[in-house]
Amino acid sequence: MRSFLRDNGLTIALAIFFGISILGMAAAGFASYNEELAKHGEAPLPPLLQYLISGQFLSALFENWESEFLQMGVVCCADSMALSARFGGIA
Repeated sequence: MRSFLRDNGLTIALAIFFGISILGMAAAGFASYNEELAKHGEAPLPPLLQYLISGQFLSALFENWESEFLQMGVVCCADSMALSARFGGIA
């Protein structure tokens, strides 16, 4: 068990942070969505699970992921171009 934690500690930590961020996003989005429904005089969603499978949450989640993957793609391309320019290509 000790070697498993040592070998996979970073992955475990990042998975925990990922889960916490998704839960935080779900809680904040649920509260915001219920406020928006209350403004328009509609009944709030009863369970959090119903919000999690709604288009509102999934749309926000995938928009966030899309922007992050785009950002990381640009950084990786810029880094590889800079390395190619500096070192004359990667052998």
